[in-house]
Amino acid sequence: MPSSRTHTLLAAAVLLGAGWPTAWANTLYKCTDPRGQVVYSDKDCRSSEPPAAAPTKSTAGFNNAAVKGKLSEAAISGILRHAVDLGVRGDYKAQCALAAPDITFSITDNSTQPATTISGKRRELCDAQQRTSAQTLEFNSLRPSVQQTGVQIKVSADGTQATAKHTHTTTFKQHGQVVLVQTCQQEDAFGIYDGKILYNSVKSVCKQTS
Repeated sequence: MPSSRTHTLLAAAVLLGAGWPTAWANTLYKCTDPRGQVVYSDKDCRSSEPPAAAPTKSTAGFNNAAVKGKLSEAAISGILRHAVDLGVRGDYKAQCALAAPDITFSITDNSTQPATTISGKRRELCDAQQRTSAQTLEFNSLRPSVQQTGVQIKVSADGTQATAKHTHTTTFKQHGQVVLVQTCQQEDAFGIYDGKILYNSVKSVCKQTS
């Protein structure tokens, strides 16, 4: 059976990849890889690119209001970027503000036999999983970096629901050495709540790749 530490790192990988925050102390750099994908890393992956901005209460210019009561690909793309930025900043309060009251999450780990699943609702996502993950990362001096690729967004015909599928790979390092690499296939769902676009579902299937 997998250890509780492995479960916690799995949860951390999903939370980071989805933009759900886990706190860490080191500076993260934001750059674009040769395929044009945004990469966050604890190393300066391109010397000409500055590190991610210092923590702030919110990203300048961000607004998750549904324009004319409708969702759009541009709006969902903006929320995904904002969520990752908040995750990088460790701003869990602002991040949890993007979670709908009825949000559900499910994380399946295919690294184990049989596969194991962690699931819950808003309380578990914003409190138990996120706080435990943050504490584990800090206690073990773990430094994560996230690469999110293959984002595919679909909006319903009436513009009230949307989904975003993506792959994200989270690498955890301890004292400069890679200790875990987790790759997840994830699908997020969004809805409109009191005029705001919020996450209402996070589903992820993951596997340890290193």
